[in-house]
Amino acid sequence: MQAELLGLLGGVLSLSIMAKVSSSGFTDAGGPADWFLIASVFGFGLVSTTMLAYTLLGWIKPAKPAE
Repeated sequence: MQAELLGLLGGVLSLSIMAKVSSSGFTDAGGPADWFLIASVFGFGLVSTTMLAYTLLGWIKPAKPAE
């Protein structure tokens, strides 16, 4: 659950980085290709952050063995 929430934060962070790095903002998105790119950037940030969080949380707090 923690990794998924961090993944959402990573998706939002990736969108804010994209807006800072590019010369255009979200209001400039006009066509389907623009919205597909925005969704792709969010999805990439979400998946990457979730995988990284799962890995780090697994190292920090390993699962208890089944009894």
